[in-house]
Amino acid sequence: MPDMTGPTGATSRPERGPTLRRTWSAVIASFLGALVTVGAVAIGATTYQQALFARTTTALEEQMAAVIELELVIGDVEDPASGVMYAVGGPEQYANQQAAYAEVVARMDAAFDNLEAELASTGTAAMLRPARDAWEDFDADLATAPGYVASGEIFVLLQAGNDPFNATWRDLTDARRTLTAVRAELLADLHVSIHDSQIMQRTVVAVVIGAVVIGLLTALSAAQRMRRRVLRPIALLQTAARELHGADGFSVELGESVRELGELGLALSETAVSVRDSQDRLRDQALTDDLTGMPNRKAFGQALHARLADPTIDRVAVLFLDLDDFKDINDTMGHAAGDQLLTVVAERLRRAAPNGAVVARLGGDEFAMTLGLTDDPAIASRAALDALEALSSGTVIAGAEVDIACSIGLAISALGAGPGDAEELLGNADFAMYTAKRQGKNRIEIYAPGLLGERPSRAELRRDLSGAAARDELVLHYQPVVDLTTGTLLGAEALVRWDSPSRGLLGPGEFIAVAEDTGAIAGIGAWVLDRACRDLAAHPERLGGWVSVNVSGAQLNDGGFVDIVRGALTRHGVQPVALVLELTEAAAVTNTELAVRTLQALRALGVRVALDDFGTGFSSLSYVADLPLDVIKIDRAFVADARPSGQAALEAIVTLGRRLGLVLIAEGIETIAELDRLRGHGEMAGQGYLLARPMPLEALTDQESLLELATKS
Repeated sequence: MPDMTGPTGATSRPERGPTLRRTWSAVIASFLGALVTVGAVAIGATTYQQALFARTTTALEEQMAAVIELELVIGDVEDPASGVMYAVGGPEQYANQQAAYAEVVARMDAAFDNLEAELASTGTAAMLRPARDAWEDFDADLATAPGYVASGEIFVLLQAGNDPFNATWRDLTDARRTLTAVRAELLADLHVSIHDSQIMQRTVVAVVIGAVVIGLLTALSAAQRMRRRVLRPIALLQTAARELHGADGFSVELGESVRELGELGLALSETAVSVRDSQDRLRDQALTDDLTGMPNRKAFGQALHARLADPTIDRVAVLFLDLDDFKDINDTMGHAAGDQLLTVVAERLRRAAPNGAVVARLGGDEFAMTLGLTDDPAIASRAALDALEALSSGTVIAGAEVDIACSIGLAISALGAGPGDAEELLGNADFAMYTAKRQGKNRIEIYAPGLLGERPSRAELRRDLSGAAARDELVLHYQPVVDLTTGTLLGAEALVRWDSPSRGLLGPGEFIAVAEDTGAIAGIGAWVLDRACRDLAAHPERLGGWVSVNVSGAQLNDGGFVDIVRGALTRHGVQPVALVLELTEAAAVTNTELAVRTLQALRALGVRVALDDFGTGFSSLSYVADLPLDVIKIDRAFVADARPSGQAALEAIVTLGRRLGLVLIAEGIETIAELDRLRGHGEMAGQGYLLARPMPLEALTDQESLLELATKS
């Protein structure tokens, strides 16, 4: 087969040849033909030989039996014939001998008739005629015996030594001899038949051996064709595949082959051209983020290594950027809207980056920027401020106004740092970004080991937090809620803690943000709900009349959340009215319509709903009117504000809540002055460090101390 690539790299169609199916069919047909031939010849010859031998031996056996029968009858003739001829016993004995002789004569005639019939179709039949003639002569001579006996002549002749029946006995002896010759002839025929059978067997063996040889030759011929048309082309294709990424001018020359392999060789040549054309594109794609067109994590790592290895650069700065509450956008508006927002963020970061900076998307909602610093390290801080400002204005996504917020961590390498410090530098920026989220989000935090201490990276927190509930590392602390007028313990708020083996006891502010970003919040929330119901059922005297549990936006937007709540209540036998679900305004307004439906379904169960941190979020008054609420928890900002304006705002909130028939709970009561001001607004519940800090269930035993503080004037 000629070379499949021309001078311009174009491929030509392979010459037509036998197809693989046809080649295989020929091989199989040849082999099956040989097998059928061998089988047919062997079976036919063996069957014929067996049938012929059976017929021959059966006939010879029957003939031999007839001869033997006739010989036996001749032997039986002698005694009665002798009595008839010599009348040895007188008249009475003569009569008996004559009757016996008559019976033997009948048997003799029947035996001769049977033997003649058996030998009628053989060459031995002619030999029987003299024997029968001798017998008939014997029988005729015996008919003269009565005359000799009656005249007494027989005795005279016998005394003279002359037996008149000598010739008669010779006739009988001749018959016997003739039958002996017939038997010898039959035995000879039997030997011939056995000899013929042996010859036939040797012939069958020879035919089978010949057929096997023919089959082997056919198989060898077929194998040679397969090697030439299939195996050799396959080996060439394997070699060609290994050379696929080789130099230009790649081609596959198969020689003689089946049509399918020829077409495969052509396809391989065409693929080689396509692969070479796409290799550059693949290299680019391996370093580019598909969504934003920015460098990806791998490309950013290469750029960071290059800057750390550049001797003209004194220090290298890394900015680690992570969008705040991006998961809410995905959950409420869909991933398409989230992708659109990421594209907007990428474009703004590109425009805000200083000259020479490399901006990359690391994955998800994480971005990074690296730049070399020569004279002024403050360039890195300005770059972080520019990025934060560029993202501060909102954008329209899917027809809705969306705010953009971002937490930024900044880390700067030490003098003399090299490429081996790249991973640590990026990790420091990641930790600084995580710290920014812990301290309120939408801000910049600069990594400073002496100030921040050794803390795990957010990636480590994500990894460890994913299995915290399954490892039973989560615990609940409870903060009592009391009636500020009577001092009665009303209930308690369940607050989750993470008892990390490597970090100690962590409060929610140290890991809840990570849980929300990773989606682990749903599992943690379900665990908190179940454990709070269990504790309330087991120790109602310690928790008062109800327990409240915080609910995230992800849980509220989960279509199965109502079933999760119902299951926890049923499992532990808790009355629905004894469960209060707290949600923030931010969680409620991410998808108001879905939130309202979920809350209505929960209230239909009998569960009560509380709005947490009221007054600090969105348009609080309108949402109080829209959402199906039972409780308002007044934010500490209003509790602590002693100014007249602050007290007026607090009075407005209290008035609104009472007119709507809602229970009011003041949060964050830390001083007696704050407690007194709240009591001045009438009947109200409250919680805070002044009354009791969050504590394990086992510590909620001494109620008198906190009640005394709650009623203190």
